[in-house]
Amino acid sequence: GLETRNRLSWSRSGRLSMSYAAEFNAYIQKLSSSMEAYDGTADFSEESLQNNLHRDYAEAVLSASTQYNITPTMNMMLSLPVRYVLLREHLQDINSGSFVYLDPSFSINWQITPRWSSNFLYGLNHNFGGIKNSYTNPIMVNYRMLIQNDGKLDKMSNHNITWMLGYKNPFTTLFGSLNLFYTNIRSNLLYSYNYQDIFTSRQSVEKPNTKQNLFSSARIGKDIDFLTSTISVGVSYVESRMEQLIQQQAVKYKTSSVSLSPRVNSRITDYVSLQYSSSYSWVNSQIDMGTIDLPNIQIWSQKLDLNIFPTSKTVITFSGDYFRNSSVQEGSRTMWFGDLGLKYKLKKIEFILNWSNVFNTKTYVVSSYADAGHYFYSYQLRPSEVLLRVRFSII
Repeated sequence: GLETRNRLSWSRSGRLSMSYAAEFNAYIQKLSSSMEAYDGTADFSEESLQNNLHRDYAEAVLSASTQYNITPTMNMMLSLPVRYVLLREHLQDINSGSFVYLDPSFSINWQITPRWSSNFLYGLNHNFGGIKNSYTNPIMVNYRMLIQNDGKLDKMSNHNITWMLGYKNPFTTLFGSLNLFYTNIRSNLLYSYNYQDIFTSRQSVEKPNTKQNLFSSARIGKDIDFLTSTISVGVSYVESRMEQLIQQQAVKYKTSSVSLSPRVNSRITDYVSLQYSSSYSWVNSQIDMGTIDLPNIQIWSQKLDLNIFPTSKTVITFSGDYFRNSSVQEGSRTMWFGDLGLKYKLKKIEFILNWSNVFNTKTYVVSSYADAGHYFYSYQLRPSEVLLRVRFSII
């Protein structure tokens, strides 16, 4: 592909600052692919197994933005870019179209007190599906999936809202945060997936639909001097709502999760440091079809990192992970992983000894619900092994 970006701007500073900009951006993209089939005697490739796409994208942008310092501790910024987009695709036929968009953004930052701060951001942007959504013949998107699209242009508008509230007390060493992220994505296409072995066919229907994502989290913690430790605990709530075609019927799908996550960072002595974190999540998925019932999922993960410094030239490390997923039906729902390391530095030479997969875990299993489907992955892991490396500098 070929890409060019050009921008000319002018600005005026002050309590009320103004800036103006003119941009011209262009992208020329090509995507060619081919697959060969074997009929028992020879390899052959048909046009139905080939893709040859060409997309030209050009946009002109005129924008005006302003920043105003309301008070010494509060400022706001507003940006109003207008985009003219020209899109031209060379598929079986030549398709072209032009679009005009207004993509405003707004932010306000407020240092409420020396201990409290607040940041709010809103933005709207419009975009299209990438060139890879336009191929109509099969293509390998990864080593496990062969997919085919129907070539319709996906047009989306994204509304994004972010709010962050922070607190930090330097005298009591108490700190906390509250975060909220919300996205609303409106699209003109609704997708349906058909699976046959590794072949996935994706069909689209011209139907306006909305996908909503909400992420909210809170964390509170404190530095404990006599333990030389930082302890915190967080809670989060995540929710996603969308529509998808199932059996040629538009179905609403919702997934939500609640997580609790404590964390400890400690310098136990001058020679030992420890980091521990844990997360326990409850996941619920619902499909608006009376015949489909998705059980809840409980996921528990723990991570421990231990570092020991017996001398200034020696470091001993241990890293351990624990996972448990209640939706795993095959194999063990509980998995342990561990790595042990030793590093010794002698002038310009470093000797590094690693023992990987200490517990000799055979498989790593992941099971989850996404896009109204149940996904199960099982990975075969390398057995426990020891590796010695020598690293040195010749300069």
